[in-house]
Amino acid sequence: MKNVLLLRLRPGASHHEAQRPRGAFVLKSCARAAWWLGLLLPTTTPGWAQVQTTPVLVTTASLPAPVPDTLTYANGSLRLKGLLWRPPGPGPFPAIVLNHGSELTGNGPAGTVPVLLAHGYAVFLPCRRGQYLSQGQGRYISTLLDSAEKAGPADEYSRLLIRLHETEQLSDQLAGLAALKKQPGIDPKRLAVMGVSFGGIQAVLAATQAVGLRAAVDFAGGAMVWDRSPLIAAWLKQKVAQARVPIFLAQAANDFSTGPTRELAAELQRLGKPYEEKIYPAVGTTHMDGHRFVRSPDVWSTDVFAFLDRYLQPAKKARRARKA
Repeated sequence: MKNVLLLRLRPGASHHEAQRPRGAFVLKSCARAAWWLGLLLPTTTPGWAQVQTTPVLVTTASLPAPVPDTLTYANGSLRLKGLLWRPPGPGPFPAIVLNHGSELTGNGPAGTVPVLLAHGYAVFLPCRRGQYLSQGQGRYISTLLDSAEKAGPADEYSRLLIRLHETEQLSDQLAGLAALKKQPGIDPKRLAVMGVSFGGIQAVLAATQAVGLRAAVDFAGGAMVWDRSPLIAAWLKQKVAQARVPIFLAQAANDFSTGPTRELAAELQRLGKPYEEKIYPAVGTTHMDGHRFVRSPDVWSTDVFAFLDRYLQPAKKARRARKA
């Protein structure tokens, strides 16, 4: 039943006993559930959407995020924009900087926003130059890379990708992070970075900076180019060696390459740096399906939230331990 948003549990049942549809997560707070219901339900509540005192399951496939605030901030001569979502309540909230990939526009990683909000995290999506809300500001990275691949020697694409990520792309992300720290309701001491594909690369690069982050989550960063560019693979190994915060490396087994997770984890282990890594079962049928598995938070949310809570919400971790 793809349109069902809420599942009623029998009195006293654990949410683990319910049949959870793919793409579902649990809203354990009645107040938070009511907040989502206010966004989703019409004035006359249908019978299947009755609010219970037991946990409520919500499918992310049909759950919209609330309307975000649009932030505008400068990076040199550029006027970049980003989207900021806040959970219900007064805050201050821990926040996730959610980095998009190489796509020009579209939904991208924003589809993961509802599950992050439901877990109590504010979410900030900084739009790097030439992409999403920052189109028209600076040069679009994929246009530059496509030109380099067509015109230059075999390794020109890799060298340009590295240079752009280390300079203007990282600079755009950090400008957004600086803007986020100034926002009301955001706890600047509880920040983490997350990203997918090119955004995963950005998550790793941010983890090397002394900018007040506590953790990083890399979904499939570099996977599309890993096997064809030893130069990029070696560069990312050098970067994780410089990490200042714990990193969670995550991919689906049917991604273009699982080398980033396997080899970066091995490097972090060799250096004795804190990390976690997991390669999940295949999602979908194609390499691109696997590359985009961040859009299936039912696959990764339990592991990633346990990781993030450890560094951003220790009180929540302690409450779970007491209940256990």
